[in-house]
Amino acid sequence: MLNAGFAKAIISPPIGAPLAGFAAREGVCEGIHDELHSRALVLESRGRSVAFVSVDVLALASDFVNGVRETIQARTGIDRDSIVIASTHTHAGPVTVKTFFNPEDTLDREFMAGLSEAIVTSVDSAWQTRRPSRAGVGSGTVDGIGVNRRTQDKKPV
Repeated sequence: MLNAGFAKAIISPPIGAPLAGFAAREGVCEGIHDELHSRALVLESRGRSVAFVSVDVLALASDFVNGVRETIQARTGIDRDSIVIASTHTHAGPVTVKTFFNPEDTLDREFMAGLSEAIVTSVDSAWQTRRPSRAGVGSGTVDGIGVNRRTQDKKPV
């Protein structure tokens, strides 16, 4: 039997927070058009569990992710090696990683602590709300959803 749970937590930065993603960007967060989220899916079957987490940020450092995994394991019992945390790579989110492309940026410790807790909370909530589920797979075709911005005709690739 498969049990599954899903939850999300809002992780939008506060007004005035520096934003990541574009070297040419000037200014800070001036408002929120759409909330950013941490979304978690927990699957459990035959005594084994796995958590998949999607975080609406540009990127996350491995030490941050490892710390979050440790906290999730302590709170839920899901093995840290069975927790996948991935960034959506949005270019409209807060600064969450410092690397070669933004060496002058600083991370807001308070925001990062809140981000960590939001990710953990989303997984914990998904864990707590597991219920019997079924999984399946399908496929299809969607035309015109992606374009090559580097060609004159901008036809889908």
